[in-house]
Amino acid sequence: MTSNLNLIPGAELTVAQRRQVLSAFVHRNTIEHPFGWGCNGHAFNQPSTVTDAAWVAEHAFYFVKDGSRLNGSRKHCEPAYLAREVQA
Repeated sequence: MTSNLNLIPGAELTVAQRRQVLSAFVHRNTIEHPFGWGCNGHAFNQPSTVTDAAWVAEHAFYFVKDGSRLNGSRKHCEPAYLAREVQA
């Protein structure tokens, strides 16, 4: 059985793939994209020290096999080291 999932580390994304990731994963707490919300409607007041670039680099993302778009069946990302293990 072949998989049509392609787990790509954030550091290896193309510009177009990175744009898709940042548009799809809106619940990240980064300097450029703070939460601004919290439990029970209270504001989330803990500012992040992580940039979008660092957040992307620390994660891996599921794309369809040809890498053209995010895989819609996966709504989460993984730690980047998991993609390196899969590729090895």
